[in-house]
Amino acid sequence: MSLLGHDQTGLALLSGAIVGLSLGLTGAGGSLLAIPLLVYVLKLSLHEATAISLILVAVSAALSLVGYFRAGDVKVKTALVFSPTGAVGGWFGAQGQQLVRSEIVLLLFSLLMMVMAIHMWRHSRFESMERLGALACADFFPPSCFVKVGSIGLIVGMLSGFFGVGGGFVIVPALSLILAFPMRASIGTSLLIIAFTSIGGIVGHLQFGEIPGGLLATLVLGSAAGIGLGATVGRWLSAEITAKLFAAVTLAVAVILMFDNVPKVFTVPA
Repeated sequence: MSLLGHDQTGLALLSGAIVGLSLGLTGAGGSLLAIPLLVYVLKLSLHEATAISLILVAVSAALSLVGYFRAGDVKVKTALVFSPTGAVGGWFGAQGQQLVRSEIVLLLFSLLMMVMAIHMWRHSRFESMERLGALACADFFPPSCFVKVGSIGLIVGMLSGFFGVGGGFVIVPALSLILAFPMRASIGTSLLIIAFTSIGGIVGHLQFGEIPGGLLATLVLGSAAGIGLGATVGRWLSAEITAKLFAAVTLAVAVILMFDNVPKVFTVPA
């Protein structure tokens, strides 16, 4: 699938742009939309979609990092501790996905989307919470933070590899609510972690097939445009509105996925 038709090229550009837009706006969640877009819009198998989603989100995260680095909102030490356990978890998650029917994976994914959508809606105001005096892991990183960050990394990595997600929708709340990072630092650090931890899942999935290079390049091109648009829109949309909009879209997609896959789960494969 190295050469794309005009229709598929347009759909791939649009799909990539949606992923980039959501990632650029929120620092998380791009991959929640990537899997449904790749499976239902571009008609890829779940295994192809998972590997491509991980690569797309990793590249998109790297592209989004520039502005956060310039502002000093990327905590590199945290990312370096988080990423090795995340990559290991990602590899194991990718192996585990091969043991489960695609319909079951998509159904579980829809449940995960619902949980995260509700979480994003309920905590849409946590971006503005001040946590003065509790920024040790963000600013000083004492030994106690190594255990916390490494454990969260392993869990996020397994989710990433199994579902083909970057894990930002878990990383951002974890950094902000558990490790007391300021919101901007949570997003910036999350993007670097996503770029690193996706590697384990990518390697795990590449064992089971090749990646269509032409399609991937088109998706990345669309994602780059979406990231630019997300950065522009983010300047005039409040963080609370952005979070609630994304939560609503995520919940709607999750409901569609659930209704589509519940009957399939109870159908015996031929």
